Amino acid sequence: MINTKRNSFLKSFRFKVILASILVIAAVVILYFIFWHNPGNSLRTDKQNNSENKGDTSKVISTELQNSSQLLDKNIDSVLMSFGIKKDWITTTLAGTKQVKTKTDQQKKTSINAEWFAKSVLIPKDLTSAEVNLDLTNLIKSSGLYSIVNEDIRTTDIDITVFKDSVSAAGQPLARISVNHTDKITRESGTLVIVLSNLSELKTEQLEEIINSTSEFSFILPRNLEDIELQNKLIHDKKDLIINLSVGEKEAVETDFSLDMEDKEIKQRVKSFNVDFPSVKYVLLSTTDPNIQKDKIYNKLAEEFAKFDVKTIPDTLFFKFPDVEINSSKVQSVINTLKAKASNSGKVITVLFMDYDAFKNFYSEVLTLKKQGFKFYNFSQFLTKESDRQKKEKLLKERQEEDAKKKKDVKPADKNKKPVQKKTTDTKDTKKKQTTTNKK
Repeated sequence: MINTKRNSFLKSFRFKVILASILVIAAVVILYFIFWHNPGNSLRTDKQNNSENKGDTSKVISTELQNSSQLLDKNIDSVLMSFGIKKDWITTTLAGTKQVKTKTDQQKKTSINAEWFAKSVLIPKDLTSAEVNLDLTNLIKSSGLYSIVNEDIRTTDIDITVFKDSVSAAGQPLARISVNHTDKITRESGTLVIVLSNLSELKTEQLEEIINSTSEFSFILPRNLEDIELQNKLIHDKKDLIINLSVGEKEAVETDFSLDMEDKEIKQRVKSFNVDFPSVKYVLLSTTDPNIQKDKIYNKLAEEFAKFDVKTIPDTLFFKFPDVEINSSKVQSVINTLKAKASNSGKVITVLFMDYDAFKNFYSEVLTLKKQGFKFYNFSQFLTKESDRQKKEKLLKERQEEDAKKKKDVKPADKNKKPVQKKTTDTKDTKKKQTTTNKK
């Protein structure tokens, strides 16, 4: 009976109301002890947590900005040095540091009105600021930043300011770069003339790519009958061509010319070569033995080829590599050697035997050298520039000799010699003479 009443009470609405009230009161008591009983500790804890969270975020942002600044600084220097600009020509002033004077007196002072850094860069006269500007602005853009460039029309010097984006361009920039010309510095440079050989060993598509890639190389024209299509291709594309003719000792059978060859036979062979290859204007004379006495026959060949307006080139003019054929693994060594020789002597001329893969690597390095200030010409261009240079030097020498002769012919003034005085006549004596004459 009692159990029945208890079960009935537990299931009644009244019990449910009482239970809900108890739970609400318990919740209020718990909340009171958590929030109201010790509010200072609770608020202080929240503030501390918020402060710690904000501190962590600011540290992350600061680290990211610092890394971005260092990366941009490093990349800018890398771009500048790809033009052959030396590290000494670049002055970097970080924000918060003092300006340091450089060795070069023409180095302009940089106002460090930037959040990260300011750079002052000196470039030689032969390097245009437009080239430097293009690479720097591309770098800045690829870094997700925004730049504004101002150019001095008179000097073509440029100032580049770097911002986070175009919206912040009105405020303080992240970095400043000042690029200024000076005639007190020069880049490492030289002239290189590259003649490519063994073209007949290349596939058709490889040959097309090499021939169409550049006009800065000359080519050894193959002479075999099976290479007639290649000959026509090179001639049709008006490439700078050279024929390689060999000179051997007496009774040399496999050479084009020999020391014991009679003048009549030499003339006939020279004429035959010009009939077969009328468009070729250069002949490379190479010897099978460097010790043979070749001066006499070289002079004779030069005389005969000149009758057909063809210039002979002695092989002594060319630098020869120890390895006849160059593969991909030797390209860097070849580039380093050519660069060093061109820098030291001013020019280097060579014939290279390369396969297709080696040429691709070689040409990539050629573009790098050109950017650094080295000049590449085919043989015709080189001879034309050499001729112009020699004419200018000759003209300058003649003028200097003429000026020296004029100075020598001018006699020094005689300091002891008295100046010639004009005879003066007294006006009174003249009047008296005139009066006497009239009286008579």
